[in-house]
Amino acid sequence: MIRLSLVICLMSLTAVSGQETFFAEGDFECLSDLDGPETYHGTLRVESDPSYGWLDPDTATVLKTVPLQVLGDGQVVFGQEFAEHISPGAFYLTGYYNEEFYAYEASVATDDRVLDVMCTFVY
Repeated sequence: MIRLSLVICLMSLTAVSGQETFFAEGDFECLSDLDGPETYHGTLRVESDPSYGWLDPDTATVLKTVPLQVLGDGQVVFGQEFAEHISPGAFYLTGYYNEEFYAYEASVATDDRVLDVMCTFVY
């Protein structure tokens, strides 16, 4: 009985440690179709701690950073601050890192629709 419990415990630890917690650092240009095709929302900077912020277009610096939650298997949580930046009054729904496109993808809900935002790596 003790051996079985030990095996189950070790298997569960292996499953948890096997989850990928990968995310990409750098600058990502964010687009959606909010006001027509390829509406530009700014440049998102993702840092290693992990956190993110929006680059000020005049100074190319981040004025405020926000924690980024990395859940594993590519899932990330930008949070409500991200949704508010994209469209005031919107709500954050989901986000993940797409390794194939080297891009973050997120969904936010506005008053009348769900908006998909793609942030592609630029630097």
